[in-house]
Amino acid sequence: VTVLFPDRSRPRVLAVLRSGAVVEPTPADRALFGAVWTAGRRTVAGDSGPVPWAVVNGLRGAAETERAWLRSVGDPGERARIAEQIPGVGSGGLFVVGSNHDAPAAHVHAGQAAQRIVLTSALLGYAAEVVGWPADFRGVGSLPSSVGGPGLFPQLLVVVGRPASA
Repeated sequence: VTVLFPDRSRPRVLAVLRSGAVVEPTPADRALFGAVWTAGRRTVAGDSGPVPWAVVNGLRGAAETERAWLRSVGDPGERARIAEQIPGVGSGGLFVVGSNHDAPAAHVHAGQAAQRIVLTSALLGYAAEVVGWPADFRGVGSLPSSVGGPGLFPQLLVVVGRPASA
């Protein structure tokens, strides 16, 4: 059992871990574990093209499992504006991983969501790369209203697409 940032008076304590009931990993958990060895070596191909909705839905579920959300940047003008400011956006689908608050625990959840997205992408035959962090967003000014707004805090930018050939 993990409790993130358990004591506000001790902000340097990231988490407290306690022994809980033994739980067998699900088949999905086992598959994600198996993807650890290949997912980190995959990069998005330069001519990746759009990401199928079935893959997007799988990635959205991966983010939600980690208490985060996933939104796509679909407008070509907005994507181009972001690409001018943040290197690595390239081709493929551009997605924002975010949270509903901007507390330290939300940052951890967004990081966990990004890792689950990378692994899930690999299982689905795609590659995912984190290309932008909150500090990068300041240079962009603001992200499109389709991925931000009241109570929505963008945390990471992720590009998803077909993997580059090795």
